Amino acid sequence: MEARSLFYLTVILAILGITSLPVLAIGRSQRYPTAAEIQQLIRQFRQQASTPAPEGSICCAGSERDLRSSATRRVADSFVRAWSRVNPDIAPFLGMWVSNNASVTVYPSNVRGRACVILFGNADNYEYFSTATFHQGHLRLNDGVLANRVLVRQRNQFGTPFLLSTGIYDRVPDFTIYIDVLAYIRDRPAQVLSSPNSRDNSRIYQQFNAAGCTASLPNRR
Repeated sequence: MEARSLFYLTVILAILGITSLPVLAIGRSQRYPTAAEIQQLIRQFRQQASTPAPEGSICCAGSERDLRSSATRRVADSFVRAWSRVNPDIAPFLGMWVSNNASVTVYPSNVRGRACVILFGNADNYEYFSTATFHQGHLRLNDGVLANRVLVRQRNQFGTPFLLSTGIYDRVPDFTIYIDVLAYIRDRPAQVLSSPNSRDNSRIYQQFNAAGCTASLPNRR
């Protein structure tokens, strides 16, 4: 997991010409955002996404274009479509999503209505795990440092997919924008997701397996 995250982040940083990164502060959201607060954050995202990012700005502003090839789209769409048959609520969120210095990877679970989320920080080399449950069109994170965050799926005017990690910090609703990593990968990926392994982080590996998480296609029934 760590090697894969670093690889994708390195590719994106090279594309964007970023040589140094700010440190991302990790704090626990004080509570889940309300439906009204989420709608407020979505409006803020759409307003931001409609304005071209300043030249030289760091990913991700929300106005980026989707650079995926048709072959890459087919691989990703096939994976999501397979999981939509058995776990339809979480299927649209699946994949790796990146910001300028972190990644959020959303995995399917063999438990219906549940997803598994790993947050990996490139700058501070941190890694956190949480299960997530579907609630009113979004994913609620349940565990540890990531508890009380809500993941919101959005697209901009170009159809580029984004994930907003929303929460309440110092009593103020806020969000971080993550873009689908495949939007920057033109070559056809061998697979959409790869599982964490015990050598990278044994704790994450144990939590991942205990929650019924997987990086594979669903079993045929």
